[in-house]
Amino acid sequence: MRALWPDEMVTAERLNESPLTYRGLKWVERRLLRKAASVVSLTQAAVDHLVEIYPEIPRDRYEVITTCVDVERFTGTRGDGSPRPLAERSPFTVGTMGTLPSGWFYLDAFFSFFLALKRHRADARASIVTRDDHDQVLAAARAAGVNPADVDIASATPDEMPIRLAKMDVGVMFYAPDIGRAPTRLGEFLAAGVPVVGNTGIGDLARLIERYQVGVVVEDARAGEELDAAARALLERYDGIVTSGVCRHAAEDYFSVEQGAKRYASIYRRLVSVDNGSDG
Repeated sequence: MRALWPDEMVTAERLNESPLTYRGLKWVERRLLRKAASVVSLTQAAVDHLVEIYPEIPRDRYEVITTCVDVERFTGTRGDGSPRPLAERSPFTVGTMGTLPSGWFYLDAFFSFFLALKRHRADARASIVTRDDHDQVLAAARAAGVNPADVDIASATPDEMPIRLAKMDVGVMFYAPDIGRAPTRLGEFLAAGVPVVGNTGIGDLARLIERYQVGVVVEDARAGEELDAAARALLERYDGIVTSGVCRHAAEDYFSVEQGAKRYASIYRRLVSVDNGSDG
């Protein structure tokens, strides 16, 4: 399960929660979960929710395997690999990537955080890598009070992404609430050694940021005071995060595609073993 899809559609205001369509989709969801031999969820938060709303389905049917990253693709993207302290980072680049004007990503909050950080670092610049309409993104920057001259926006191929990410000093992920979502960009930022800022209510995002101490979490991504506090906290903790290597460690420990593949293989072996046993 990539997410709790019917609920995600409601959150993004692409589906109304009351009509028959939503109830029908939830009926299908429940039926699929009941009939599945095993269910893989991207987040532990989603598993906890599913166990609560579908109590007849045993918890041990669920496995959590998050969105994985080919960590080795990001090796060596920082030159000699030695971390640069905050004092040596100028301009200070606030970055994000992927699909932005979708209803799920809070683009306005990203620009608000950028402005909050720029109040503490006048040299701050925004870096956005997306295949969305660049004019639409720049229009959102203007609407938020950001000077478009402070925004670098580009598209990139998968091969170019490690270099693009390595040039960012912090990765920002502000989303509409969705406990089933596991943003791929989190693992990619961390694999590139980039600290992150995110909000609560997005799968395991906040829990992972706090568990590995790789950045800052905000409760409300649209609260100006919280964003200002997050900007100050990030700058205060920055050198400790980048010099300790915790970002790369988190990527290798939790987001590695090799570890994800091993866990999928384990599920398949278990299911095949059960089938063979019943047939015998």
